[in-house]
Amino acid sequence: MYYLQDKNSNYAFICPKKITIAIKRNKVKRQLKEGFLKHTNKLDTNYSVIFIANKNILDCPFKKISDMILLSLIKKKLINEETKHFFN
Repeated sequence: MYYLQDKNSNYAFICPKKITIAIKRNKVKRQLKEGFLKHTNKLDTNYSVIFIANKNILDCPFKKISDMILLSLIKKKLINEETKHFFN
């Protein structure tokens, strides 16, 4: 995950060709997008974020992908201060 402080909030989901075939790459991108959209209400809107998938994501269930996205956002401190109480 890469992020940049920006006035506009943009999000991108990338799955490289060398991971697998197009059908599975598209599925991974859809899962990343949906997992991220679950947490956008908690996200600070002053950031642009890029998620890049790796091979390990192919065998993961959606719940784990969503949890990993949330943990990444918390670790990088991209979550609003007002919404941190939801995680305690």
